[in-house]
Amino acid sequence: MNSFIKKNIIIELVIIYILILSSVIYLVFFANHKNEYEELLINVGSDFYENFYYKNINNDKEEKYNFLEKYKDIGIKINLNNLKKYNYEKNSRIIKKFEEKNCNNEISKVIIYPYSPYNINDYKIEAKIECEF
Repeated sequence: MNSFIKKNIIIELVIIYILILSSVIYLVFFANHKNEYEELLINVGSDFYENFYYKNINNDKEEKYNFLEKYKDIGIKINLNNLKKYNYEKNSRIIKKFEEKNCNNEISKVIIYPYSPYNINDYKIEAKIECEF
């Protein structure tokens, strides 16, 4: 092999190494950051659902069941904009974190999937966030 081919191979290996290293750095620092914010949003969303939303649905057990059953597949979507309005005193530090990362208030949200027998803790929750990490 001549020296030109060796140099090209070395350059290609260095580029591959840089790409792998940058991918690992992204996964370690930014993906974990996203998971942290999703968990924060889930905590606020759970608090909202259990201490406000669920308690304000009609107290009649059958009507509550029928109402929540409609959302078992499509979910109850509560965006960051609405979560910001709920219990601001308690959640202000969390909300400020989302503001610092310029999170999209309409797209960032929790989705709550109630399931039978539709008691206060009978739900799954997931978070979707769009922020500048």
